[in-house]
Amino acid sequence: MKKFLYSVFAASIAMTISAAQSAEYLSKEDFGAKIVGKTLSSKTQKGKSFTSVFKSGGGGTMQIKGIKASSISWSYSGDTLCWEAYKTKECDKVEMKGAQKANFIDATSGKLNNSYSIK
Repeated sequence: MKKFLYSVFAASIAMTISAAQSAEYLSKEDFGAKIVGKTLSSKTQKGKSFTSVFKSGGGGTMQIKGIKASSISWSYSGDTLCWEAYKTKECDKVEMKGAQKANFIDATSGKLNNSYSIK
């Protein structure tokens, strides 16, 4: 029985790793077509609503509810977006989840940084 459980556990880990490795992340061109110019909405880790708009040319704005808007500066290298706003720097791989949702996944750790709805 223990051998069976170990086999099931090992297979489960292998499938999880395989799924993570097979994720398709946006290129700079795809990011431009699917994200740039649109409003991304989400919540901070403390639960405050915020919006982000990435503009062509590496600029944009981020607005956290109740706080003055901040400019965004961003760049893309390969499949990695690096951006800065509100004195925060982050590098993410961007994964579309349908036409109206994007996940920003930490480029180093692979952990989900945030999920955004897109309008």
